[in-house]
Amino acid sequence: MSVLLRGAAAVAAGALVLAGGAAAAAPVTALAGRPTISGITPSRVSTAGGNTVTITGKNFAEVSSVTFGGADATSYNVVSSTKITAVVPAGTSGAAPLVITAAEGETLVTKTTVVNYRTPLGVDTSGNPVAKAGGGPLVLTVTGGTLGANSKEFAKEIVSVLFNKNKVTASYVDETHLKITVPAGIAESAQVTVIHDQIPGEPATITLVPVVTGLSVKSSTLAGGVKTVVKAAGANIGEATDFMFGENPADCVKQGSAASPSFVCTVPAADEAGPVVVSFTSGAGTASRFTSTATFSYTDN
Repeated sequence: MSVLLRGAAAVAAGALVLAGGAAAAAPVTALAGRPTISGITPSRVSTAGGNTVTITGKNFAEVSSVTFGGADATSYNVVSSTKITAVVPAGTSGAAPLVITAAEGETLVTKTTVVNYRTPLGVDTSGNPVAKAGGGPLVLTVTGGTLGANSKEFAKEIVSVLFNKNKVTASYVDETHLKITVPAGIAESAQVTVIHDQIPGEPATITLVPVVTGLSVKSSTLAGGVKTVVKAAGANIGEATDFMFGENPADCVKQGSAASPSFVCTVPAADEAGPVVVSFTSGAGTASRFTSTATFSYTDN
């Protein structure tokens, strides 16, 4: 004997458990004219709600309700007997059955008639995080949720990162931290967006600080006088000024193209042997930050 289960009853019956704790019905006898769902686009939606999904199928006649995990759609529009658009309500992370009630009953709950809620993840900027304009690793603190207890769980969350709309490599650090590889940039800041299984979080602004990226000569006697080519990165780098070797100013001349300039600097004399930092001010008026690449050494002879 076949038993007919409808949306909510099917879930209550617990015939098939889906990811996230939702359930789908066991095989049941279909009614002629019963509405059926063949596709849901997109199938990933935000826990905050507000996404518009397109539902395709058949027998969408006299539709009286559209629900996601038992919650009414914020709104819906029956475009035709085979298509409905609906605005998703807020929900909890995981799978949620989508059920349409129409003239001839409710749609059955199956693995293909669910949406997957995902929590939008943001980036904590309270500590004013900065990235080197020359590129390199940067650790981000993620807000809004967790990345999983370990790298295996992280892989299941399908997290990626956009840096100025370009996808960058992201790796797991711990439950609330990601490490990304920042590309070199010529702007003063960049937009970073965490994507959680197709669901974007709120973009965060990260400051790009100017840095020295290379020195052709890295040491000199205290007398100075040798020339070294300083390569640097940052906003308006071609207009960089105020090059310093430690506390001593240096005379520098720009060379190369506008897109990739460098500076030939005459190393100033120094009073004491030891390491100093080569620094400058970018054309945007921002002082460069220390990196190991900016280290220059004075020797006694």
